[in-house]
Amino acid sequence: MNGLNKEEQALLVKIQDQKDEMLQGIFEVVSIPSERQEPADHAPYGKPVKEALDHVMEMAREMGFATKVIEDQVGIVQYGGNIDDCDHYLGIMGHLDVVEAKNQEGWISDPYQPEIRDGKIYARGILDNKGPILSCLYALKALKDLNIEPALPIRILFGTNEETGMEDVPVYLANEAKPAAGFTPDCKYPVVYAERGRALYYIDFDSIQKTIDWVNTYFIANQSKEKAMNLEINDPEFGLLQIRNTKMTEHSVEFAISYPPCITADKILDIIQGIS
Repeated sequence: MNGLNKEEQALLVKIQDQKDEMLQGIFEVVSIPSERQEPADHAPYGKPVKEALDHVMEMAREMGFATKVIEDQVGIVQYGGNIDDCDHYLGIMGHLDVVEAKNQEGWISDPYQPEIRDGKIYARGILDNKGPILSCLYALKALKDLNIEPALPIRILFGTNEETGMEDVPVYLANEAKPAAGFTPDCKYPVVYAERGRALYYIDFDSIQKTIDWVNTYFIANQSKEKAMNLEINDPEFGLLQIRNTKMTEHSVEFAISYPPCITADKILDIIQGIS
């Protein structure tokens, strides 16, 4: 621990001491299948997602943190300051919802029964994003247990709709002040200077047949949706453009696109309009 002061050394020791507790907490949360489902009472993104949020809030309260939940969508865990009157704070934003496990396709173990193999944890959400954001919670606990006071109040924000639209973020900002500074532990280590974008697109048709023809051409064609729509884009650092969450009604098509920073949502719209 050369080069570290006594407080920093104590913090590293504390983090190591709570390793087993942290793993147990993470395992509990990744065992919850928090995929988006139909809305339910006090569960706008479905009961499993709300179960994960409730569980984490209870964990944080047991650690001695102040907590509150904004409209059943974003959980706040705060260290320092008054949680009910806080407009200047450091924000750490993560999420507890996960991408569908798709009937365990490609898994050699149950995605919601975490396993350690060769020193690595295998479970849905262990990287995106339950493991990283819960690691921040236990880091905050280490600060609190050592009575290390931050210069600013620290808030960990547990979102519940990152994977299917980020509808929870506007809800949070409509009720709470935005952070003075912050980061998200939801990308590649150690630091990422740009983030993938996400946009929702809607196409309306004046007949059922036109809707069917469009879906057959671009979604059910004998090639990827991205290639069919002239959106086969690959960024060397941020990966492929991906079309997700496709939905169809009699007169419309809806889909989400996750895209790398080498293209913009407006440029994607231009391409879609060019083929439609």
